Amino acid sequence: DIDYEGFRKFLDSYLEVTTPDELSRHLFLSFVKKGPKNVDSKAFK
Repeated sequence: DIDYEGFRKFLDSYLEVTTPDELSRHLFLSFVKKGPKNVDSKAFK
């Protein structure tokens, strides 16, 4: 599994730009498995 910071680093290097927070949060949360162990989106605000 990858955490949010790792995802941000991957996204920034893949796109070769600094990805806006809102976009990277949205993309990260869309890939996180749904269920009781879901990442709380409030932690990113």
